[in-house]
Amino acid sequence: MSQYSIISRIGTKAYRFDIPASMGIHPVFNVEDLTPYYEPYEYVDPSSGDAQPTPPPLS
Repeated sequence: MSQYSIISRIGTKAYRFDIPASMGIHPVFNVEDLTPYYEPYEYVDPSSGDAQPTPPPLS
């Protein structure tokens, strides 16, 4: 899924995003379902949270 703009905050636990209706998903997400965006060249190891260089593609 791409990056989408936040339209509004709903209370303290949810955000409404500018998602096209053609995607067929609800535009409101709970903060627990969101993850930070990292540049494509950066890989974050889930076990440590440290940024690592992206591994090379498998051939």
